[in-house]
Amino acid sequence: MHGKYAAAFQRELRPNNLQYYAAFLISGAGNDAVDYGLALKKNCRNRTAPEDCMDGERFDRFLKDVSRDMGSLIHDILWEVAKQNRSVDIFINGYDYPVPDGRGFGPAPGLTITGPWLKPAMDGARVAPDPQLRQAICRLLIDGLDRVFRLFDNSANRVHYISSRGTLSSDPANYQNDWANELHPTRAGFDRIVDRSWIPVLANTGYAT
Repeated sequence: MHGKYAAAFQRELRPNNLQYYAAFLISGAGNDAVDYGLALKKNCRNRTAPEDCMDGERFDRFLKDVSRDMGSLIHDILWEVAKQNRSVDIFINGYDYPVPDGRGFGPAPGLTITGPWLKPAMDGARVAPDPQLRQAICRLLIDGLDRVFRLFDNSANRVHYISSRGTLSSDPANYQNDWANELHPTRAGFDRIVDRSWIPVLANTGYAT
């Protein structure tokens, strides 16, 4: 494993810490997608199909890197847990389809702490300012990550992928009721994802009723 929090995570896998864990929740790749410039071509001017805006080689490398890091993370957990002759559940948090409208994260409208993330990347790649095209590009990204996460869904190893695709609205008339900004749901949006996507899996594994 590598990355900013790798050392801290490895400390949690030490026997004196790991003994207190019954489950691990893994969520990631959103920031990685931004670091990869959403895997867009450098110049998407005059491109009208989402597939034509994507750099196929860059997109494949992004998904491969996510898969490698996800696999390494899960392996390290399962390896250390097996040494204690017990098991834990691992839940992989999937993503819904975001709306790249240029809103960042902040405590109040007009006060942004971080972001936006998606719109600047698309602007930099000269993607046409067509909301439908830009949303379709986001769908390609999320569907690609979905394919990666499904590789690790394995009930025998107690690894559970939770998909939330299509749960929140992307309708221009009301999507802001579900999305607080480009990447994060509102409280109501989070509640909907928990109720529709998480609770059924948690109930099936004994963590909810």
